Amino acid sequence: MLFGRRAVQIAGIAVSVGLLLSACGGSAKPSAQNPPTRTLAPYLVRSGEETGFSLSGAPTLFSSAASWGAGDADAKAEATRLQSEGFRAVLLQNTSTTAGRAGVSWVLLLKSPAAALSEEQSQLNADIAENSPATRFTSAQVPTSEGYTAQGTGFAVANLLFVEGRCVLLVGDQGNAGTNSSPPVIAGALKIYDRTNSSGGACA
Repeated sequence: MLFGRRAVQIAGIAVSVGLLLSACGGSAKPSAQNPPTRTLAPYLVRSGEETGFSLSGAPTLFSSAASWGAGDADAKAEATRLQSEGFRAVLLQNTSTTAGRAGVSWVLLLKSPAAALSEEQSQLNADIAENSPATRFTSAQVPTSEGYTAQGTGFAVANLLFVEGRCVLLVGDQGNAGTNSSPPVIAGALKIYDRTNSSGGACA
């Protein structure tokens, strides 16, 4: 299965990568006292902000490009790219529904807005290639947003990427088969953007 891109994916089943860290070899370092965790937390969805989804566990901090890419088929190349973009940290939050559907929200802090825009496109292109065929969408209310939906057997997935300053953000989740699975991720992204875009926070 392909989980290294940290998006909810079509690969037999759709699962948030954060639920499989131990299997993929990722380094999980959640800590409410860690400064990157505190400063990046506002850029993650909160309970109820994705329609039908609640938080699942504590957020996970990745402090190196190698730990973020662990388990990915092209982990070495990805780590090299992220290091060249000035990787600082990633904070990831799993989400879920009472029916057992999975979702994810994460924020990736880089050295500059230009690096963030470049990484958004790299991530989007790789994710779409792994989830083909995919249908692309955007949200007019979230600048730079780029998303896609894809169908699996009995479910659909949606992922929306966007950029705020030096950060790339993603909201993704699994929805019901045959339905438009993008509204929950758009709702979550809008909540994050409304809360943070003028805050002068860690991503500014």
